[in-house]
Amino acid sequence: MAILTKLLIEAILLRMKTNLKKIRLDIGFTQHALAEELNVMRGSYSNYETGKRPLPIEIALDLIQIVKKNTGRDITLNDIYVVKGHQEKPKRGGPKKKLSAEKALREMAKILSEHQKVID
Repeated sequence: MAILTKLLIEAILLRMKTNLKKIRLDIGFTQHALAEELNVMRGSYSNYETGKRPLPIEIALDLIQIVKKNTGRDITLNDIYVVKGHQEKPKRGGPKKKLSAEKALREMAKILSEHQKVID
């Protein structure tokens, strides 16, 4: 189970760092400028963006406000944390939609645990 937890954390960090960099570039900020806006040290922000440390929810919420203020665009926590490519099945011909972060994690945990059973 510890391996499964570690794999899930790594998957989240990998996706989060990709999202953070894309969001930062989309709003035209350097790491230093965005770190200042978020009231964190540049090194701390760099650790979030490179996936060395998880982004605290409070900072993610501040980032959502910064994006709104600078672009007028609304983003959500899902835009920061959700694993891209995991989608729910459409309801009878309806459009596909992204899984919530919680559902994506459960789905990844199920896949990884099934994979672990095959290895054992």
